[in-house]
Amino acid sequence: NCAPLALASLINMTYIQIDRLLTSGMLTLADTSHLTAAQVIIMGVVEVLSTTILIAVYPMMARAYRGDGQDTLFRFMVEKLAFFTLLIGLPIGLVFTLFAADITVPLFGANFLDVAPVLRVLIWYAVVTMVVNVFAQAFMTQNRQRRWVVIRVGGLVLKLALSLLLLPRIGVVGAAAATLLAEGLILVLAAAVFAV
Repeated sequence: NCAPLALASLINMTYIQIDRLLTSGMLTLADTSHLTAAQVIIMGVVEVLSTTILIAVYPMMARAYRGDGQDTLFRFMVEKLAFFTLLIGLPIGLVFTLFAADITVPLFGANFLDVAPVLRVLIWYAVVTMVVNVFAQAFMTQNRQRRWVVIRVGGLVLKLALSLLLLPRIGVVGAAAATLLAEGLILVLAAAVFAV
């Protein structure tokens, strides 16, 4: 059962890094650096607001999961955690959308003002991925990591296809849009599979 976990980790790394690879090959170095700067902010948001909470609640989730079909408490915990993660994420997404330039310029300088449009899209990816992370942890707790790998592969394939389609048409924002749309699919699939 550890092979699917290793594969999921590899897929996650590929999922994050593929944008930089594609933008560096299809767009300019400046576009790639703008995407990278936005991703640094997004990863910080996800690490602080999602990863720390999920690590803290993992022992409770593991104790609540019974595996005998009597998992009412576990399912309640996952659903509430997903809901409250979304509830926290929505105002953060709104603030970053409205003040993207005010956030990026002090961090990276005036030359990185073009990071703002990318950040305005990627922050919504962060909101979605924080909820997705709740379901990912639930799948690991339930020992359903093989299903999780299938879901992640589907998202990666969609992201790659959308990136190849959108990058030439709308530039670096296309990479952000492809990431958001693919993560949205992952959320829908994860929620559907978890409900079964």
